[in-house]
Amino acid sequence: MNLFKKILPFISILILIIYLTFFSNKRNLNRNIESLNISFYNERSNFLNENNIIEKFNLNDLIKKKNKKNKICLDSIESLIMKNDYVNDVTLYYTFDSKLNIEINEKIPLLEVQSNQKYYLDESGKSFPILKNNPFKLPVVKGEINEDNFLDIIKFYQTISKSDFLKNELIEIFYNPNDYKIRLKSYDFIVEWGQNKSFNRKLKKLLVFCNYLNNDKKQSVYRNVNLKFKNQVVTTS
Repeated sequence: MNLFKKILPFISILILIIYLTFFSNKRNLNRNIESLNISFYNERSNFLNENNIIEKFNLNDLIKKKNKKNKICLDSIESLIMKNDYVNDVTLYYTFDSKLNIEINEKIPLLEVQSNQKYYLDESGKSFPILKNNPFKLPVVKGEINEDNFLDIIKFYQTISKSDFLKNELIEIFYNPNDYKIRLKSYDFIVEWGQNKSFNRKLKKLLVFCNYLNNDKKQSVYRNVNLKFKNQVVTTS
């Protein structure tokens, strides 16, 4: 009995806190949405902006018709926005001042594919439409390309991008199943890379050859540089 008397005040306080929290949440959900704020994770947007998000998904009309928090389904808005080709992820939440916040994470294009169609590839190997006024200067991928090898191509790009030299020089990737060729910005030859293996060995040979070429007083011209062989570089003039 004495123990019960001791814990009774704590139980009463706990019940009061639960009640106040429930009442506060219920009251908060019945409040009107005062404003809408749209932002982007990387603090800039390449494809979308606040106005076309609001217009495209009729967000202002939705808020006017169902201006109570408890009448708006955030999951429905999230699903609607996620259908956009350029959206990678979206987060929706309310703040205590009754503002609906929408944070959008856009897809980031890494490569531009020029095959039967033109499109971007992101880091997950997913394709999405290329912009009409393409503002990006991305490495271009050509060859026998389909959805089944998107991820392989991205992995190859991420591998060679470990080198600052290749990341800055790469302008084209030519893909055939399990075989890669690349073109560099400062050199006229095609680099026959082969499979996505032995990166360090192939990079070292390419750097040595490019350094030799930079100091070649004869200014020799090469059409192909083959890095597939283990202990040598095979060139074609």
